[in-house]
Amino acid sequence: MNRRRLPGFTLVELLIVIAIIATLIGLLLPAVQSVRETARRTQCQNNIKQAALALLACEQQQGAFPAAAAWNAALEPMANWIVAVLPHLEQMATYDRFDLAQPISAPSNHAARGVVIPALLCPGDPFNRKAFMGSQGNRSAALGDDWARGNYAASFGLGHLRPTADPFRGSARLLQGPLGANLASPAARIHDGLSNTILVGEIRAGLRPFDTRGTWALSGACPSGLAEYGGVSGDGYGPNCPVFSSDDMRNCSQLRAALGDNSFWQNKGNFLAKEGMPCSGVDAPDSQHTARSLHQNGVFVCFADGSVHWISDFVNVLPSSVAALSVWDRLVAAADRQVAVAPDSL
Repeated sequence: MNRRRLPGFTLVELLIVIAIIATLIGLLLPAVQSVRETARRTQCQNNIKQAALALLACEQQQGAFPAAAAWNAALEPMANWIVAVLPHLEQMATYDRFDLAQPISAPSNHAARGVVIPALLCPGDPFNRKAFMGSQGNRSAALGDDWARGNYAASFGLGHLRPTADPFRGSARLLQGPLGANLASPAARIHDGLSNTILVGEIRAGLRPFDTRGTWALSGACPSGLAEYGGVSGDGYGPNCPVFSSDDMRNCSQLRAALGDNSFWQNKGNFLAKEGMPCSGVDAPDSQHTARSLHQNGVFVCFADGSVHWISDFVNVLPSSVAALSVWDRLVAAADRQVAVAPDSL
């Protein structure tokens, strides 16, 4: 009895088909990842523009920019710039939940400071959905827990951000940025022009729950500000600065220990520097912080005229002096009268 052979694939043919499919997937994956990264960059770019426009709207309404950071006489954190501009970010309900007569760290402000605001998040940061937990930090227990994260910071300038009204003296006044500490600053103080001065820049959220960096409602350079982030002063010079002691984050030594990275005096082999999130092991109180992102080779900033710019990690930062600031430092300082040519607006 003859048996008719049924049509089908041989083993060799099946293996060839699988190989072809695998090759096609391998070709498509980079394209898909590229599209996703482009979408994340676009969203991040749009968000930073909205944050800057909210600041500008606040300045027009109040006659001055709000303080970048604020503290009371007991050095407890009061409302910072982001809290002040919430009504201009369509977050009036969140703004109304704050008791602004109390420190933001007070129990009465626990719920408000924990609100996750998508407009303040860059989609490319995998840590920005993990709340800052002050109680887990050796030097932040008094701040409390459940602070939502953020990826945008206002520019204080080329000096340290301290809880004083005006920390600059003499010629150092030329190094001020658009916003101050405990100080409302009008746009008229930006003598270099709104289109030549950084107003808001990108930052990254902390790598651990006790890492204060990227905490939107908390006053300070690391949580919500950019301070001493140029070449003329300090060691946090330039975007995504890799110097191992650049960000003065209050729980840095604890972060180093948690990650097995205690090489304070060695840049070579430093894990945090390689991760793009170095910090100073002396645990300075959130006084120095530079712009950072997970985009490749640069950061987004928004100027005081509302225009968004892409700044390369390789922008001229050094050498820099008060008499002759670098390109980056000229973009940071608001009244140095040394105007830099900015990249094309995005």
